[in-house]
Amino acid sequence: MGGAIDKKVFVEYKSKKVYFCCPGCEDKFEEEPAKYVAKLPQFQD
Repeated sequence: MGGAIDKKVFVEYKSKKVYFCCPGCEDKFEEEPAKYVAKLPQFQD
C-alpha cells in the first residue's frame, strides 16, 4: 500500500468505494478491512 491510486481497482465496503493502487492492496484490505477503515476519512463519523 502506498502507491498512486488506480480508480479501476476498488472494493465496495459498507456502501462506499475504497480505491487502491493495485490488486494486491485490494486483497490485503479484504483480509482485514477493520484494520484499514479506521484510517480512511470516508468512514469517520
